Amino acid sequence: GCEITNVCNANCSFCSYGKDGGDPRKKRKLKMEVLRHTAKLYSEAGGGMFTLSPILGEVSADKRWLEMVQEICSYPNITGVSCYSNAILLNRFGSKNILTSGIKVMNISTALGSAEMYSRLYGVDKYDIVVENMLDLLETNNELGRPVDLTLQLRIDKPFSLFFDSPLYSELLRHIEPSRILILDDAWD
Repeated sequence: GCEITNVCNANCSFCSYGKDGGDPRKKRKLKMEVLRHTAKLYSEAGGGMFTLSPILGEVSADKRWLEMVQEICSYPNITGVSCYSNAILLNRFGSKNILTSGIKVMNISTALGSAEMYSRLYGVDKYDIVVENMLDLLETNNELGRPVDLTLQLRIDKPFSLFFDSPLYSELLRHIEPSRILILDDAWD
């Protein structure tokens, strides 16, 4: 796999991005020729699922993200792309475009429950857009016959029952199975 960018659009409390002693690398995006070379080598080695999981950064922070996914999927033996996203920028690409790009596995890493909690954990005031983007992605995935294996990996405050009893959780269950909603307990901080 590849890290297509180490640029991020959040400032998470649990991540070293943007913090002293964090990622010492210059902020940059992967060159297309490096991506092509890596995908070619991976395909020639037998291929399989190609991962776009950054060490630090957000895949959708690169405007070429879906173009890169399509490029990767053009190589024989590459069966699809997997990635993580914080869902902040998904509306810029459109759910249908994301879900039909060649991505086969997508993990949404976010915090749900309240705008205050989200801002405290993710360091940006994007809660409403994240919820909107996530619900649109889930609904569109269902409409398209679930071409992408979506998982929500959530950081939420305790007691968890406040989230599980919320209208938002009920809304999520209209679009995704409970087993696809993972609560990252204390392992994330």
